[in-house]
Amino acid sequence: MSVRILIPILIAFILTGCHNRQRLQDRPQQEVPALIETPKSLEDKGSYTFSKRGGSNLVESLYEELVTQDAALKRLEDQIDELNKSQQDSTESFSNFNQKIQSYYHIADRDATEIKDSVLSEKIKLLVAGSLAKYNAQVSEHNELLKTIGAKESAIADLHQAVKIVTTLTVMEKYQKGNMPDTRQLRGYVQEQDKTIHMEDTLLNR
Repeated sequence: MSVRILIPILIAFILTGCHNRQRLQDRPQQEVPALIETPKSLEDKGSYTFSKRGGSNLVESLYEELVTQDAALKRLEDQIDELNKSQQDSTESFSNFNQKIQSYYHIADRDATEIKDSVLSEKIKLLVAGSLAKYNAQVSEHNELLKTIGAKESAIADLHQAVKIVTTLTVMEKYQKGNMPDTRQLRGYVQEQDKTIHMEDTLLNR
């Protein structure tokens, strides 16, 4: 699949909430919007260094420039920002509620264990366990939805990285075509090296 087709598919995938992967493959082909001629991140004629542990990230800086010029990318970033802001509001209510309930059952089971009458202790522990089982059944849908949210968070993060790489690859390939240095300076330096080696050999063999 070409870069021009893949970019809008990846963006549309996230913007629609990661639903229905097959339908995305059937979307009509779209052209990638016109890209910046020479990104500011690439204007410096000096060398560019990178570190696996951080520092400058050329992918990120190029992508940030693209976002300012591409409406689809800007919508994507706005959507991801909104998701991040609303996540806590969407999950906090049940998470706090569930934490209280689980804490209660944990303490109740512990306290039942401390009952010295072993028969009574076991009876109360079974009572607590039965109540907890009922509660877990009642919130099974809540927990499945939380699992789904977690899985989709990972999918969105992965696709976000993919969008950044695919879109910036287009810029880099265009930059390569228009700014590739010729080999004259390299060839000239090799010739000077050969000249130096010849001088050294001459001195050693005289």
